[in-house]
Formats: sequence, structure tokens, C-alpha cells
Amino acid sequence: MYNNSAETEELPPILHLTFYHPQGACVFLLLPEREKYHKFEGHKVVTLGRADSCTLRLNHKRVSREQLQIRAWRPRPDTIVSFEVVNTSKQPLQLNGTMVGYLCRSALSAKSLLTFGEFEVFINIENGEAQDSFALTCKDSDESSQVMFNISRLQPVNGDSIMLLIVVNNEKLVCTADDFKRSIIRGLEWLPHRAMSHKNMSSTLNV
Repeated sequence: MYNNSAETEELPPILHLTFYHPQGACVFLLLPEREKYHKFEGHKVVTLGRADSCTLRLNHKRVSREQLQIRAWRPRPDTIVSFEVVNTSKQPLQLNGTMVGYLCRSALSAKSLLTFGEFEVFINIENGEAQDSFALTCKDSDESSQVMFNISRLQPVNGDSIMLLIVVNNEKLVCTADDFKRSIIRGLEWLPHRAMSHKNMSSTLNV
């Protein structure tokens, strides 16, 4: 929980950022202090990239000087602060599996996964009351966020709670709940051998 000494001060919304790259922690040495809350004015544009001027710096030669921006905005008359990502690099950027074009912007959801090159940035947004500020935390992970993000997209097939639609490595699969539970233990790479492809089932299931 955000620690605030002023009892009457409204808590800001918080973006919890988890970074992953196969090379591990050495890529993230330049990120701000881990697990600490970094507070910004609401108009602050958070930049991510290789340049010294970026808010969040990545130590990798294949990262653009400025890879992307994260902006806070408040859609009127809604008083809840929302966030969006802007692709400021000509390198491909995906948000939740969908391409974000160069200089294009896209709204972040409560849980979002940004991918560019071999980098992953999993963003978990914690709502707050403050409208003129926000905060963020950073940490790096030894494990890809792809698995946990795709698990959050599980949904019943045709209302059947036993059959599930799951996305594994960008492939839609239909499996039983029991097989999915086993895959958590054995690893999701085991699941495609047990599941049926969503494409093959489309002729008989309306999903």
C-alpha cells in the first residue's frame, strides 16, 4: 500500500511495472530503485528507453533512445485517472497482443502486457482517488509475464465452465479444466499436446 504521511491527502493511482528480458537483471540496472513508490505530477510523461533523459532507462543496445511513453489522462466527465501508452519508436510494439503503430496511442487496461523485441513490461494499475498525481513502482522478474497474463484471459467456451479457451504463445487452445490444472504443474508447453486448437473447433463451437 502507498505510504502517505498526510492523512487527508488522497492516494494516487499506482502503476506497478514488472520488467522481463531473457538476459536478466543486468539489463535493468538503470531502472529506479526497486519496490519504491515514485510519485509524479499528473501531467508528467513517463518515458522508457535507452537515453539518459528517459524516466525509465533500459541498458540494452537494441532498445530505442525513446521506446515508448506512458501518459495519464482523465476522460471527462469521468473523474478516474486513466493511462495510455504511446509508441515513440519505429520498432514493433504490442499491447496485449495487438500492434501499436509508430506515434499511435492505446489505452492501458487494469492489467496490460507491453512487448517489444525480447522485452516484456507487465503493468498492473492500482486505482486511487487523486486526480492530479500518480505513482509507479518498478521491479524485474526472472520469469516471463506471458503465462500469467494469458491465464488471466481464460474464459468458458459456449458458457461451459469445464471447457476453457486459453492463449498459449499467441495460439488459441480449447482444453478441459482438469488438463489446464495439470499444465500448471507440468508447464504450459505440455498443454498443446492435450488441447484442441481453437481453429479446429470453430466449425462446431461458436467461440
